[in-house]
Formats: sequence, C-alpha cells, structure tokens
Amino acid sequence: MLIAAPDLLPAFKQRAAFTDGDVFGFADTDVLRALEAITARKPRLVALERLFAATPRGTALINRIKADPSLVQTEIRVLAHDSDYSRVLPRSTTPGGAPAPSARGADVEPEDVSELPKAGRSPGGPAVAAERPPSLPAATASAPPAAAAAVKAEPLAPAATLEPQPPRAGAARSPLLDQKGTRRVPRFVMADKVEVLIDGNPATLLDLSTCGAQVVSPTILKPNQRVRMALPEDAGMLRFNATIVWAAFELPPGKGPQYRAGIDFVDADAALIDAFCGRHKT
Repeated sequence: MLIAAPDLLPAFKQRAAFTDGDVFGFADTDVLRALEAITARKPRLVALERLFAATPRGTALINRIKADPSLVQTEIRVLAHDSDYSRVLPRSTTPGGAPAPSARGADVEPEDVSELPKAGRSPGGPAVAAERPPSLPAATASAPPAAAAAVKAEPLAPAATLEPQPPRAGAARSPLLDQKGTRRVPRFVMADKVEVLIDGNPATLLDLSTCGAQVVSPTILKPNQRVRMALPEDAGMLRFNATIVWAAFELPPGKGPQYRAGIDFVDADAALIDAFCGRHKT
C-alpha cells in the first residue's frame, strides 16, 4: 500500500519500485479508504510519503495501524518521493508481544540528526572552541592548576532568599485558575451526549465553561477559525460567536474521521452558559 499526495503519487510509485505482489496507491486526501483497504487486505508493507507522514492525518493513520493487533506483521515504512530516504517505523511491544499504546500519539521518531553540526563544530567550517559556562570565571580556562584551584576555592555569597510579600491594599486580584492551573474558569464534563451546532453542523459537546468548550465534530475544524455556535435550550437555541483555538484530526476505531477541538467563546452570555452547564454537567 502506497499513500502520498495526488501530485506526488506517480513519482512515489516509481520510487518505491516494488516487484513482488500487487501495489495499491491512495491519495493522502483519501485516508479513510486507505485504512479500510489496509484493514481488509493486511498488506505486508504500508509505505507513506515522508511529507504526508509528518502531517496530523499521517500520524493518526500510523497510530491506527500500530494499534490494530491484526496488523502486527505489517511493516510501516516512510519514503521520500525525490530521494533515497527510507526509514522503517519501529513498533513498541509489550511483554506479551502485542503493540503497546503510545502515550505521545504516533510513535514516529524524529528525523535523522546525523547530518546536523556536532557540538563544538560550526557547519561546514573548522572546529571552534566550546562556549565556557557562564558560572566559571575566565581565569580557570587558561590558568595553571594551582591558580585555578585558588579561584574555585573562593567562597560564594549566599543566595538571597525572597520572602513572599503580602498583597497591597486595594490591589486587583487575578481570577482563580482551575486545579490544573490552565483555565480561567472551571470547566465541567457533560453528563449526557449533548448535541450542539457549529456553523449549522452537528457536533458533540464534551465539556463546557462560561468561556469555552471542547467538542468532537465530523466536520472539519481548523485553528483560528471563526464559527457560530448554538446550544439547545427548551425555549430555543442559545447562539453566539466563537473561535477554534486548537483542533486535532482523529480516526477512532469503528468510527469515521472526526475533529476534536477547543473553542473560545467571543460574545456568549456567561449567565446563560452557566445555567446550561448546571443542567447538563456530571
């Protein structure tokens, strides 16, 4: 199985040059069909073009292949369409031999760093002296051992201890963060499956606060995208403007492709959002 951008696929097939068995090529825009073919045929080799393998879709596909126990014998290889670059992606295994789930997403190793300049050598030039640590006096770099020892023997001044200062009277206090210290206001997980609308398209609400939310949507969502969001109410829809802060492409088992996204509310009524959250939170 070969997967690459449509305009790179012909060159990629020639670069792969497989002579044994059937070769199937898929465009990187058709990841779902490629995954279905891989799951059904269980090929000996899946080759991904290097540029596609570095994208979120490529990472998600690699994750799915590694997580499928029936594809343990399938080799995942990353190739370049315009060079001899080739790398087989390793599989992390548990003691029982099954692929271990990755805690960092796709187990894609960083690119080969052997061509990067080594420490103490400038790219394409002669060796240069390593930078002296700032804490070591210059005299120790060239002084005789006795002199260097004398320099090191000098006692250092004790570090100053900073005592916490009481807040000034009348000073404004910053809003309290949640227990993880990453959000401006508390966020609550929804108890039931709550369907919302994002630009008129259905999405599932996962958690909610008066400032933002996390959703899963079958429709494409992109960072910095301005959207119109609507929450269902008995008296109608609660509508407001919002911005997609982050988004991640996913291929969950047994489901189609989806987008998980974090949303920041622009002009939502905090009181109404808080009441909605109180009715639906766990």
